[in-house]
Amino acid sequence: MKPNIPQIARGHRFPQRKFRGFSLVEVVMSLAIFSLVMVSSLSIFGVLLSDVSTVSQRDDAVGLTSALDNTLENVDLPTVYNWVKNGTTVYGYHYRGQITANEDGDPAPALATSDYTLTPALKASGDTNLTPELSARKGPLYQIVFNVSQANPVVSTNLPSDSTSYSEDILAVKASFYVVPNTSTLANTNLPPLHTITVTYRR
Repeated sequence: MKPNIPQIARGHRFPQRKFRGFSLVEVVMSLAIFSLVMVSSLSIFGVLLSDVSTVSQRDDAVGLTSALDNTLENVDLPTVYNWVKNGTTVYGYHYRGQITANEDGDPAPALATSDYTLTPALKASGDTNLTPELSARKGPLYQIVFNVSQANPVVSTNLPSDSTSYSEDILAVKASFYVVPNTSTLANTNLPPLHTITVTYRR
């Protein structure tokens, strides 16, 4: 006995489902939304990268505190007094240093291909070792601006014109760190410093 299979009438067609494509307006709106999301994401990503860079530069500036202390221990009062009173340009940085030392006791700059020790340095503009050490610099370059600290016995407006007339035993100095691209560009002191510390020079 043959199974009862329904016969399809000749010429009968199954109903076809129709698929509608996207209109031009829908495509444009989708692209606009996608672009807006991408721009927002890139903006947030840029801010995060900027924050990471700032934190890294601040940590590097804090690492120069030892160089600042060592410098103050090895210079005389007239030198520090001139930095404060006359606004001498002073730079702070880290550089690749050899084991051998310069006449100032700092390691000589190392070649990029040789082993080195990361050395913190603080040099005033015009120092003979400034340019060679900057050629081996590793990391940001800081201009350090010195001002009289509020903790100083004599306020800045009452400072004598030279150190010989300064009778106090200490000179409290505020050192503010600003990142600069090179020694030809002065820091914009109208902006907040990246790092600030107060150091005391004793006779």
